[in-house]
Amino acid sequence: MERSEVAKILAKAALIDNRKIDRETIEAWHEVIGHVDYDVAMAALTIHRQTSSEYLMPAHITANLRKAREARAVEANRRRALDPPTPQPRTKMPAWFREALANFGKDPAQRSENETTEAVPHGAASVIQGEK
Repeated sequence: MERSEVAKILAKAALIDNRKIDRETIEAWHEVIGHVDYDVAMAALTIHRQTSSEYLMPAHITANLRKAREARAVEANRRRALDPPTPQPRTKMPAWFREALANFGKDPAQRSENETTEAVPHGAASVIQGEK
């Protein structure tokens, strides 16, 4: 985490406990929680505020890291469950095969000669039309 992000965490904490923030404070906190991802540290701060009335110290952030990571994982899983992945296009199939699938079950008499043989490899038109 950058020092500027540590400053943001301290600024959020100061909104509640009116702490004084200076360069030395930011540096001291950065030495303790600088290795933590900013979003996880912010979530840990929120957890501390929701569960404790103690004055926030860096140890409270590190103590709540597991809970914060678990909460983020649960939220990510929930979002994945609500937003199923979009199906991938069938770009690996040749155009003639996609057309054959689209026309599967149609009466060959209703299709034009162009529709069944255009972009079809040699010999495949008879397979598409159902001939042997």
